[in-house]
Amino acid sequence: MTGRFLPILMGAACLIIGSCDDSRGVGSADAGGRTSHAGCPAITSWAISPLQTSVGGQVNLSATAVATTDAGAPIDLRWRGVRGKVDAPAAVTTFTCLTGGNQAITLSASAGDCEALSNFTVFCVAPKCGDGHLDPGEQCDPPNGTTCLAGCSLPCGDGILEPGEACDPPDGKTCSATCQSL
Repeated sequence: MTGRFLPILMGAACLIIGSCDDSRGVGSADAGGRTSHAGCPAITSWAISPLQTSVGGQVNLSATAVATTDAGAPIDLRWRGVRGKVDAPAAVTTFTCLTGGNQAITLSASAGDCEALSNFTVFCVAPKCGDGHLDPGEQCDPPNGTTCLAGCSLPCGDGILEPGEACDPPDGKTCSATCQSL
């Protein structure tokens, strides 16, 4: 596969727009286990934006493909992610980061019994308690020992019902010391 990339800086994010000169397809195997690429769709363009987001953040995905023969089989474009959630396995969708680090995303274009594949990577930034930014999963940031505890959670007993608390303040009869119902 020969690809062309045009990086475009958009704020703190980067957008990749690419095109393929040919497809890397998986077709029907012959007796020797080799695959035939005849009739495989060609992935002609894709867009992934942003290339980096925080855990819980979304990446926009889109793609197009064309048939390489006049076989008439409709082309099915699908995005898939391993350690993230693809909103819908469609040509235009979103990917949600579920864990930190590099995340593999695969684009497939299928027509009949043939599939062209392209692999991409986005980076998901894991939340970091104490960085001063309220990341997914944090109740407060930075920790200060009184209104924001280590681990970026809110203290039980402040009289305010916070996420994860069933009751507040603790009374030992109906509300435990960890703000859970007794």
